[in-house]
Amino acid sequence: MGIVFIIFAVLMIVGIPIYYVLGGTCLFYFATHDLPAWTILQRQFSGMNTFVQVAIPLFILAGNIMDKGGSLGRIIHFAKVCVGRFKGGMAHINIVASMMFAGVTGSAVADVAALGPMEIEMMTEQGYDKEYATALTCASASIGPIIPPSLPLIMYGVVSGTSVGALLMAGLVPGILMGIVLMLQVCWYAKKYNFPTSEAYSIKEIIKALPEGFGALSIPIVVLGGIYTGYFTPTEAAGVACVVSFLLGMFVYKELKWKDMPAILVNTGKTLGSCSAIFAMASCFSYMITFENVPKMISEILIGLTDNKYLLLLLVNIALLIIGCFMEGISSILITAPMILPTLTAVGVDPVHLGVIMALNTTLGLLTPPLGLSLFMANTVTKIPVMRIARKAICTVGANAVPYNILSCNRNIFTGINVGELTAIDLPDY
Repeated sequence: MGIVFIIFAVLMIVGIPIYYVLGGTCLFYFATHDLPAWTILQRQFSGMNTFVQVAIPLFILAGNIMDKGGSLGRIIHFAKVCVGRFKGGMAHINIVASMMFAGVTGSAVADVAALGPMEIEMMTEQGYDKEYATALTCASASIGPIIPPSLPLIMYGVVSGTSVGALLMAGLVPGILMGIVLMLQVCWYAKKYNFPTSEAYSIKEIIKALPEGFGALSIPIVVLGGIYTGYFTPTEAAGVACVVSFLLGMFVYKELKWKDMPAILVNTGKTLGSCSAIFAMASCFSYMITFENVPKMISEILIGLTDNKYLLLLLVNIALLIIGCFMEGISSILITAPMILPTLTAVGVDPVHLGVIMALNTTLGLLTPPLGLSLFMANTVTKIPVMRIARKAICTVGANAVPYNILSCNRNIFTGINVGELTAIDLPDY
């Protein structure tokens, strides 16, 4: 098994795409252990044959419809009306808009791709440094994987058997906390570097912007409200998000056209294809490590070091932060969750708590080279070298680490209520 992990590490270091890393590792293992090759296909199918995964393409589709249907522009305008009058207003708008958009897509990369061009252009036009504007866009977009609907949390729920409904609700408070911390940091920078302010809106203009902004905001409200009240499952909520965003774009805002739908569906399919391929092969990899009793071995090693759950959480956090520098977030969750979950649950760590912590770790990984996907997407948008964006983003990583460290030590603060009470609520999982 040691040779298998060496091959895995080498392939990752040389920059092979994660799908081929997982596939090559599994093929080598199955070939050297006289296991039938068809088992790989079987495990891939069984790993993807879960109803909850239907939520992923539907949420991605909802985000693409919002992009074409005019909801994104109205979200930015609504944020501008709310916080634009403050010093560093455009930076605050960037953060608030990303938090609102995150409530639909759950993806940081989608946030950078959709909102990034508009946000960065608006900030640079007001005199902000372009590198800082890009770094802040990446940082605010990183809230996306935390605020529901969170794709990493959905994936964690699938692989761990944890209630997806409880996980989505548990991500709300830490996501908001991360946004507040970033805004406090912007306030400090605004005072130090004399950031400009946006125009102040009159009462009449604010009242006019509220209905349009509320229309776009109704999507995350409906999604979260429906899940929390038990009216529909996370998967059904994803379908509702698609329907609401379509109706808004087609009949209310009238910016979505039937001719736009083929391109929207193609983009959704491309994103889904990459996610599904990784998930299928990660399921096979998870089977391999389970077959070799790797979780048990890791558990024995960690408990041999300490049985204090807080120290174990610290060790796991450090490991996940390092992994996040080299592996895409969802992939790291799919691979590491089966290995560490038994150990941490054995010492009293709530699976919901662990899920949020893992999502937070993968979020920070999006802002750190060499595999910071948000950095690469920002590079595509602005053509600024990745390392220059990364240097500017270091301070935002530190800002995000504040709520991260708080949440790591306290399982209750990130939900606002006791985790045990939350999971006891009859929330539908699928």
